[in-house]
Amino acid sequence: MENIKDNKVAVIGGGGFIGSHLVDKLLSDDNLVVVIDNFLFGNKITNQKHKRLKLYNQDINILSNLKNILKDVEYVFYLSSIVGVDVVRKIPIDVIYSDSIGLWRTLQSIDIKKDIRFVYTSSSSVFGDEINIITENTPLRPTSHYNTAKIFSEYLIDAYNEQLKTNFKIVRLFNVYGPRQDKRMVIPRFFNYCKYGEKIKIYGDGKQTRDFTYINDVIDALIHISLSSSSVIKVNIASGIETSINDLAEMVMEVIGKQVGKEYLKIPHHRSVHEYHRRVGSTDVLSDHFHYKCKILLKDGLKMYYKSLCKFSESGKKR
Repeated sequence: MENIKDNKVAVIGGGGFIGSHLVDKLLSDDNLVVVIDNFLFGNKITNQKHKRLKLYNQDINILSNLKNILKDVEYVFYLSSIVGVDVVRKIPIDVIYSDSIGLWRTLQSIDIKKDIRFVYTSSSSVFGDEINIITENTPLRPTSHYNTAKIFSEYLIDAYNEQLKTNFKIVRLFNVYGPRQDKRMVIPRFFNYCKYGEKIKIYGDGKQTRDFTYINDVIDALIHISLSSSSVIKVNIASGIETSINDLAEMVMEVIGKQVGKEYLKIPHHRSVHEYHRRVGSTDVLSDHFHYKCKILLKDGLKMYYKSLCKFSESGKKR
């Protein structure tokens, strides 16, 4: 697979789960990587002292010298976002600012005249509670502060492409998981319950489905899309395979080797706007226009994730 090599690349929100994996990959291919992040949830980049890494521990919304920092960048990946239902509920203003105002300031600070490759990471949440297979043309449905901010940002990218004739990309991510993911998210939570012998707690009846994509596939897809000259703007990064939350719990127990059982919880009111009955993405555009397909099946990804947890646990004991 073709990679970005020996370029200046900016990753906005590069200290988080997805961003840190992208930064590690870009550094391994000899790129000069600029990361802007306020590290609200920590810095997950593995090699923070890499000679080709420039870290700016600042808020993208108020950073004064943004234009100078982004001077001569050839690729921009915008991943700055606040995630997690409970966090989003507590700081909705910050959620909207991080995704929309931060993106607008970034777009204002790059040199549009140059052939800059720009990738904005949106979310499958922009489609709301869609019961059909989600294509890139499925209607958008604002239901929360989080997905409304994402929808606004998509329209902002659309406006740039239309008025300034850019070819900036919008990727909709579907339930990304893997090492370094925040423990609040569903897969880390399920592993944590199982690890400590607790019943796996599930909101609702567990029949709701999700389309899980492993982090390695997502990073490869992001890079692949950024290198593409396709005129297609919007693309799902999904596996195209839906899995019920009940089946996910069974897989986690199988991977760990503990049958701890399941406990069903009533969905709290504040979570209801984020709960979708079905979520599965069409992969036709990804495969037909960008010639990429996610390769890692969920059960294999869960095994890889568990292996990383064991490795992290062992390294902690050695210290």
